[in-house]
Parts: sequence; structure tokens; C-alpha cells
Amino acid sequence: VCSGEVVVVNQNVTVDFNTVVPTYSGDADLQPYFTFEKSGTEPSNWKAIFDLDDKKLLITNGATITVTTVPSTTTNRSAPGIEIFACELEIENGGKILVSSQNRDAGNITIDITRNITMNGEIRNEVSGTNGLPGKITLASTCGDVVTGPNSLIALEGIDPGGNDISILNCCDGDITLNGLVLSRA
Repeated sequence: VCSGEVVVVNQNVTVDFNTVVPTYSGDADLQPYFTFEKSGTEPSNWKAIFDLDDKKLLITNGATITVTTVPSTTTNRSAPGIEIFACELEIENGGKILVSSQNRDAGNITIDITRNITMNGEIRNEVSGTNGLPGKITLASTCGDVVTGPNSLIALEGIDPGGNDISILNCCDGDITLNGLVLSRA
């Protein structure tokens, strides 16, 4: 059961994994729900985790949730992944969730929502350069509908080694209605 409380992200959120303890910057409303997993030495296996429990997450037009590359400079930079857990999710047109690396692997984007997902914005996992794979994208609703609008984009942008998997899932009685673009390419 959702609480009815909405966490509104109307400013960019960035998690920097280049510090010993990853640092959060940006929209203060989401910060209390932030944790991280930084096990092992491969940054693409690290994760920025946002667990909103019974609350709805709303990402407004112009706001992006992202992670920094590791290291922050050079031409070979990995990107940690992002995990989001909430009761409901809405991404407005112009709102984004982004993982982007350069010449190294990128982490997965995993979005696990209890009820409805309404997406008019963008979820993107990408690699630039000539090496590395983008991480997987998983968009899952346990017991609600998944609806993407005509301007929505769910994209994996790979390079020479290839793309990856996009999974859009519903585990109960909800519907999946895709009106936008779902793209995995290299």
C-alpha cells in the first residue's frame, strides 16, 4: 500500500563515486533515501541505491538522476549503476535517469516499483568511445501498470562490443503499454 507521500526531484542529483565514501549532491528531497554499495574493485559493479519504500518518486522536467564516472578524468572511465525502489514512479517529459561511461563498462539501471510506473521521460544507459558495454536496464512493476508516453525513451547505447538487455516486467495483474521508443543498439 502506497503512503500517498511524493518525493519530488526537480533538481539534478549526482552521486560521485570518486571519493572514499560516495558523495551525494543535488536535490535535497531525495538524499534521505540514498545509500550505496561499493564492493569489489570494478566500478561498474558499484551502485547508487534510492529506496523510497512506500513513497512515490516523481522526476520532473529538467531533472536528472545520474552517477559520475570513475575516475572522473582520463579517456577510460567506468560508471556505477543505479537502483531505485519505490511504491510508484513518474518521470515527466524531460526527466532522466542516466548512467554513462567512456571506454569501460557501465553499471545496470534497476527500477523496482510496487505499483504504477508512468514514464514520459528518459532512462538511458550508454557507453561512448570504442570499448565497454552499457549495463542492463530493468523496469519492473510488482502489482501495477507500466505506461510509457509517446515522448519516452528507454535506451541502451553501446559501441563496438555491443548493447545489452532491456527488461520491462509486470509480475501481477497490471498492463504494460509502450507508446514511446525502447532501443538497444551498438
